[in-house]
Amino acid sequence: MTFISSPITNYVRNLDSTKAQVVRTVLEFVKKRLPADTEELVKLDTATYFHHNKDIFGIAARKSYFQLYIPDKDVMNKYIPDLGDVDLDNGRIKFKHLEDLKMDILGNMIDEMRDRIIQ
Repeated sequence: MTFISSPITNYVRNLDSTKAQVVRTVLEFVKKRLPADTEELVKLDTATYFHHNKDIFGIAARKSYFQLYIPDKDVMNKYIPDLGDVDLDNGRIKFKHLEDLKMDILGNMIDEMRDRIIQ
């Protein structure tokens, strides 16, 4: 039997173990909230989930922080004040540690993105 790994699996596999654990945890949390036919891709060094060619969410591990990509700026701006110890940089949400993110707020953000994309 041949195992074909996904682009995101390969992306995570190439991260150091600490970064891989954070990215894997966030991706697994987000994926549970998305439709079964959601696809994945790595573009611009960002693990991205998309549905019918529309981006829903992305995460990237950078040298000293992580970045979340939320393509809908209205959704991002609605939730960012409550998301935790995060910064906004060029339309991306930056954080340093998984504990800096309030996962319940991230979940609400993803749910709203999903609902907007799937309309």
